[in-house]
Amino acid sequence: MRIIRRVFLILTLLLVGVAIWLGVYAQRKGFTRTWRELVEAEFADRGYYVDIEKLTLGPFQGLVAEKVRFFQDPQRRRELVYVDNVILDLDLTDILNRDLSVNTLDVHDAKLTLPLTPGRRDSELLMVEGFSARLVVTESQIEVVRAQAEVAGVAVSMKGSLYRPPRNVKPTEATEAELAEQKRQLKEIRRRLDRVQRVIAELETFSFSPGDPPRLEIDFAGDLADLAHLHADVRLAAKKFKRGPYAIEDLAVLAEYDGAGQRGILKELYLRDASGELRLRGEWPVAERKIDFEMESSADLPALAAAIWQNPKLGEVVFFSPPKLQMEGSVSLDELGKVTWPYLPMEVMGELRSERFGSRGAVFDGLELQFAAKENRYYIRNLRLDHKTGVMLANLMFDPALGKKAFRFQSEMKLDPSILLPFVSSDRTKRFLTGWQFDESSAVYFAALGSGATIDPDTWSTRGVIDLRQFRRQNIPFDHLETEFDSRGRVHQLSNLRVERPEGVLTAALVKHDVEARTWETEGLESTMDLFATIRAVAPSLAKSLTDIQFSQPPLVKMNGLVDSREASEDPTGEPALHDFELSFSSDQPVSFDFLGRSLPLEQPSGIVRAANGKIRLTEFQAQLFGGKATATFETDRIETDRRYTATIGAEKVAFDDLIRTYGASERKGGGQWSGEMRFGGQLGRPKSVTGEGQVKLSGGNLLAMPMFSPAMENIDKLLSALPKPPEAIAGAAPVVEAPPQPRPEPGASAKFALESGKLTVSALKGTTESLSFEGLGVVDGVSRTLDFELSAEWLNFPGLPEMAKPRVTLKGDGPLAAPNWRMKGVKAP
Repeated sequence: MRIIRRVFLILTLLLVGVAIWLGVYAQRKGFTRTWRELVEAEFADRGYYVDIEKLTLGPFQGLVAEKVRFFQDPQRRRELVYVDNVILDLDLTDILNRDLSVNTLDVHDAKLTLPLTPGRRDSELLMVEGFSARLVVTESQIEVVRAQAEVAGVAVSMKGSLYRPPRNVKPTEATEAELAEQKRQLKEIRRRLDRVQRVIAELETFSFSPGDPPRLEIDFAGDLADLAHLHADVRLAAKKFKRGPYAIEDLAVLAEYDGAGQRGILKELYLRDASGELRLRGEWPVAERKIDFEMESSADLPALAAAIWQNPKLGEVVFFSPPKLQMEGSVSLDELGKVTWPYLPMEVMGELRSERFGSRGAVFDGLELQFAAKENRYYIRNLRLDHKTGVMLANLMFDPALGKKAFRFQSEMKLDPSILLPFVSSDRTKRFLTGWQFDESSAVYFAALGSGATIDPDTWSTRGVIDLRQFRRQNIPFDHLETEFDSRGRVHQLSNLRVERPEGVLTAALVKHDVEARTWETEGLESTMDLFATIRAVAPSLAKSLTDIQFSQPPLVKMNGLVDSREASEDPTGEPALHDFELSFSSDQPVSFDFLGRSLPLEQPSGIVRAANGKIRLTEFQAQLFGGKATATFETDRIETDRRYTATIGAEKVAFDDLIRTYGASERKGGGQWSGEMRFGGQLGRPKSVTGEGQVKLSGGNLLAMPMFSPAMENIDKLLSALPKPPEAIAGAAPVVEAPPQPRPEPGASAKFALESGKLTVSALKGTTESLSFEGLGVVDGVSRTLDFELSAEWLNFPGLPEMAKPRVTLKGDGPLAAPNWRMKGVKAP
């Protein structure tokens, strides 16, 4: 008996040792290829095609298949997934009997590799680590009891079941229909894996909290033969994560895919950030290829959009507090990749409200609008834009089907239009808006109704009214402007225009402004405003041409024609300005006119200014001057600085004493009236370029009373009074017979002169005073303000001498005009 026990013990130990050896061998070396083929055949009988590189026996796990590849087809051409180890739930007695009925697969902390493009050897791979799952596999069903893994920082858990019909296809054979079905299934798998790839790529752009990763739960049920009818419930929860600088505090998603009804349902997407909340709901009827949605948000939408789309233009708008948005609509999935203006693949309507925000340097106090869009049609109604300077209201619509009236709008603006400058792309429009200035005291009212073929203002036709108060145009202040307007592209037509300034009013039946050509055309314009201020407001270069005349009170101006507001610097071709107008003016008030360095007071001036063919002409100018009449004409070939000009100035019966007082700063009386004419021309700004000629006449006055001649007159008087008296009659000589008295000529003078290089050359100067007759010639230099003159005079009716024996004195004068030096050159005595 003792021997039997020993033998049994030895056999038991031997069997245990053999079993241990077999276990160690099976774990290290694995089962033979025959055993692996048995397991692969068991899977193939159920319609699952696998390759097992190694089959081992674990001391605790049981039978373990290592490096397992799952295929979509019996020919093993399309690999679906790779798992580094799978635990097969088999009874060891079944293994010994070679009954390998596999019902349960367990995966613990395994590595899973999923080709994102099945069937391609160079496919990108999705690597999943820490994969754990328990699958119950039957011939017609795969039940995922649990599956857990971490993918791109997201903790994913799944459960569900997939049904499939029994398969009875030999590994080496397949019908054409089955091959076609396999291709269809592979295409569907690829499509879904492509979406998975995009989702994973997006997930990798997020920064999740390491201690609290997002959690994705998926429950599913479906048929492997028809994945399109899969049913799945998805729940996603995440807290405190970022994409770029945008931080999300809480995210919860609840979604469902109903394969039987062929629709996807986003039951709710809830997002919360530091500013507010966003809620999104949607439904996707797969057959209709569109997604219906509803959304409401108080979250920081610009930051969220910038985190999703890398578009620099999203940074152009900065909200000081998040806008509130409500909208609903649908998006066409087939057209998402075809987004080109003006087509958008959606139908949507909603409402947007925002408080203070800024864009391109402009800060606005608020924005409200309602909107609707469908494909290439848009509608914005009840738009309200608030700014510290006022408010703008508008309704806008765009519909290409309306042709030339595709874009229509109605607007009312009560704010400073210059705030729109940063949003204007046209340089001409910017230049036009820049010419208007407004401040806190200004009031703006602009109402318009218009339409156009596009949203480009150059295509618009607009009509409306304008009312401006306390504003500036080219820095010229105005009190009030009101007008009706009608615009066609870049041409603006103002009718019934009225403009007010403190000194007067301007009215016009019509003013037409061409923004591109920079011209202003008027009809029926009348003005009592400051003429030059008005012209400077629209054509500064033209105003520079008229500044020689200074009105004490604005004249009555009437004007018709076209004014070119371009500056010379803006026309590199040097072409003359396109002025073509006639302007008449008259005034009951005196006007100052600068001539030869002195200001002449002209009374009741009137005249006509004509501009055409690059020239400007002053014609029919006349005014009262010092009791007489002054006339003038002026013509220039360009309306800019350094322009060439020709002019005439005439005087008729002008008081000589007033001229002496004006130009000589002397109260010496000369008497008489001055008449004459001067014709001259040159280049403005260059005195030496002036050339001309003329003649003057003094009637009933003493020319030598002029300050430049008065020292000579004093010398002549002294010299002539010092001459000896005629001798007494000599005894025996015949008595001296005096000449009979001659009538004295009327005092006066006449002269001709020429002007060149700033010098006035006087010739044929002749004149008389009560006691003298004189002649002279010489040069007056207007640049150096000096003279070089020679004057000869003789005494009229010298007592005791005949006419032919009268003495003649010649004097030479030179030096500064203000104090010339006159000296005697010679005396011719009888």
